[in-house]
Amino acid sequence: MIKDVQEKKISFYTAECMEFETMGEVTECATLKEAFRIYQKMEQKRSGMGVGIGFILHDPDVPEYSDIHYPLYQGNGVERDLIALVEAYEKHPLVQKAQKDMQKLLDRKKQVER
Repeated sequence: MIKDVQEKKISFYTAECMEFETMGEVTECATLKEAFRIYQKMEQKRSGMGVGIGFILHDPDVPEYSDIHYPLYQGNGVERDLIALVEAYEKHPLVQKAQKDMQKLLDRKKQVER
C-alpha cells in the first residue's frame, strides 16, 4: 500500500492589485525570486495599483490556513504585522524563511539602486 504523503511547501504569487486581486493580473510562481522578477516588471507598468507579492502555504498540518493567498510584501515593506495576525503563519518555518528571503531581495535591490 502506498501512503499519500503531502509535503509542506510554499509558493508565491504576484498581484497587480493586492487589495482586490480579482481586479487585475495575478501570476503564481514556484519561487520567490521568480515572483520578485515579475513584481519588478509589474511595478514599472502599474506603480499606482498596489502591486505586491504574496504566498500560498501548502501544509496538511494547518488545513484551515493552507492554499490561501496571503500578502508577503507590498510597497511599504515585508508584511510582518499582517503575518503576525495569523499565528499559524507567524510561527511556520516556511513563512519565516519567506520573510527573511524577501528582505534579502529588497536589501539587494536597494544596494543596486544606489
